[in-house]
Amino acid sequence: MQKKPRENKQVHSVQIHSVNMTRQTIDERRIRLVAQVIVESLDKPFELSIVFVGTTRSRALNKQYRKKDTVASVLTFVLDDHTAEIVLCPKLIQQRGEPIEYYLIHGMGHVVGHTHDIERASRAMHDFETNWLRHFHLCHLIASV
Repeated sequence: MQKKPRENKQVHSVQIHSVNMTRQTIDERRIRLVAQVIVESLDKPFELSIVFVGTTRSRALNKQYRKKDTVASVLTFVLDDHTAEIVLCPKLIQQRGEPIEYYLIHGMGHVVGHTHDIERASRAMHDFETNWLRHFHLCHLIASV
């Protein structure tokens, strides 16, 4: 019996950082784990920073970068093809009653290039979110996507 040759799958460097700038207790380890699984699926070297901010900072960033004077649940900044930052506002997310993982997945959708500006692009974002929600056993959120 012949052995099949091993595939030489290249291992890419993946770095996930998180910073909690709020007073809220956040399971940063779980959030980094969710992010790592998604980032590793990109199959390229990647560095992701996840920043948790309060409502004042979220609103300021949203106003500065999107010209929207409202608090944002999630903001995504793609710095280049291998680096991004996702800013999450746990207080607003908690008020909405949804898990923070949903907003992280949504932010990752933007990292990989999905948008919700036009119908076809919106469908791709929906499919991306649905696949990852299923993967992380958050199926009960699919109806809200």
